[in-house]
Amino acid sequence: MQKPDIHRLYTTRHHAYATMIKLVGHEAMLTKYFQRIAFPDDVRVLDAGCGAGALTKSVCTVLDEQKIQAECIHGFDFSAPAVQDYATFAAQHPEHHIAVTQCDARVIDSGLSLHWKNYDYILSSGMLEYLDKTALAPTLKQLASRLHVHGKIIVFISRNTWLNKLFLEKIWQANTYTETELRAVFQTAGLKIQQLRPFRTWGYVIEATQSFKQID
Repeated sequence: MQKPDIHRLYTTRHHAYATMIKLVGHEAMLTKYFQRIAFPDDVRVLDAGCGAGALTKSVCTVLDEQKIQAECIHGFDFSAPAVQDYATFAAQHPEHHIAVTQCDARVIDSGLSLHWKNYDYILSSGMLEYLDKTALAPTLKQLASRLHVHGKIIVFISRNTWLNKLFLEKIWQANTYTETELRAVFQTAGLKIQQLRPFRTWGYVIEATQSFKQID
């Protein structure tokens, strides 16, 4: 789909999408995944395509469990209603210095503040599949440019199954990916995959770093 169609779809169906996320227990799934990560003190996090904030909420839950306060958690999304919902949650949790802005993932270089950088973790869940497939590698490359030298990008993305093709591709106009496609895209984006494995029944989770960085 072209950009105006995507904007219209996720503006008019914002509440339906948010309800779907709640019904499938997406936030709880993400929380369980992030509980395996030992976040550093004063962690810097970017939630790319944050929506109403399910991923950020799960990160905050884990940070609270680990008794860690974030230096900042930033989120961006192109949907104005989603950004408004995210901002409401952010205002309720000042301890993690949460901020949000409206931005299209394809124009991160010009759309995000130059101060939004040096992130320990750039996270994205259920967003990148809504880009045209040709836009995925350039978008990942733009995201990776905002990482700290030792930073990591973690992406949750829909995989190519008959159910996803029927539900996500037809109803939500999303792309689905095979493992081979994702490995090629991440390589093109200059990212070194550390882990790629299935996530629940619907997706893959990929952890990657910039390929030219050496991680201690």
